[in-house]
Amino acid sequence: MRVFCRGFIVSCLISSLTLAFPAHADVFCVSTAVQFQDALDSAAVNGEDDQIRLTLGVYQGTFRFSSAEFFDIEIIGGFTSLLGAPCQLPSSDPRQTVLDAEGFGRALFIRGGEGSNATIRNLTFINGDASSENVPDGGGLLIDGLSAGLARARIENSLFVNNRARNGSAIVFGAAEFMELRNNVIDGNVASGNYAVFMENDLVGVHAINNTLINNTAPPSNQGGLNAAVFAGAQALIVNNILWANNGRQLSASSTNSTVRNNTISPQDLTFPDNLSVAPEFSEGIMEYGLLGTSPLIDSGITPQRSEPPIPFPEDWTLPVTDFVGKERILGETVDIGAVEAIPDRVFFDRFED
Repeated sequence: MRVFCRGFIVSCLISSLTLAFPAHADVFCVSTAVQFQDALDSAAVNGEDDQIRLTLGVYQGTFRFSSAEFFDIEIIGGFTSLLGAPCQLPSSDPRQTVLDAEGFGRALFIRGGEGSNATIRNLTFINGDASSENVPDGGGLLIDGLSAGLARARIENSLFVNNRARNGSAIVFGAAEFMELRNNVIDGNVASGNYAVFMENDLVGVHAINNTLINNTAPPSNQGGLNAAVFAGAQALIVNNILWANNGRQLSASSTNSTVRNNTISPQDLTFPDNLSVAPEFSEGIMEYGLLGTSPLIDSGITPQRSEPPIPFPEDWTLPVTDFVGKERILGETVDIGAVEAIPDRVFFDRFED
């Protein structure tokens, strides 16, 4: 294990109070855009699992990771120092660590080696534009794998705003056996083709859990929401999401092999039973995604119901430990719908019946 500290004078101290990192992994601490790309380049060829920690701030530019190695990559935003040692304490708010492409290309491209895992956590992606890329999809993030693809691709606790692309204006999952989208906010992205998030799968399946997808647009006859269609025996679990005010179809999911429940879906696209179709009632403010105390989405989510092994796919999942801004994921009687958990302030709740 090595720790690389870039942009700091103080020595690198490892404290028992710090965030745990993978054993036998290289850990990079970066504080500028140049250092971030250097870390991505080093991680692609160093023959180890890698974790890249970004300190609080804005990273302007377009960034790329491409590796043929069978090792994992984890990119996490929001770190601050502890007792003079950099990148020891993680912030809980992804809005404090920003990848800003400034309209000059895709914000981040990730391509891992076959069978590796890729995780993106606690970052904001803004002003990505993939229209000039060789593959003009995934304006904020394109996450992919070589040959048969990644084993797992996970995006969690991240914000995607004002990104543009042909398909998947915010996010495109490429080749991966298993795709996870948890606790993210996808707001105001623009597709010239279809969908803000594109995560089709024909291998193992997809999870979309406790995300907020709102105000994403596409041409009038096209679709602006979430594409989580599965094929060839793959399965989808789509629960506790806000899919609201995206133009066209809010959700594309297979009628078979998909579990779609306890979401709120705009009225024009309520084609799935066991879901709500009610306005979220957000708090006021720019990039504020918390629910008002009167929102019917409070305590209207679902929690995992585990069976005895072998656990079927619709029950083989977990809730995130915290919500989008770092609060406990359950603060009331049960989990809320959407990325942000409300602080309970009312006695009566509108919930799904058991």
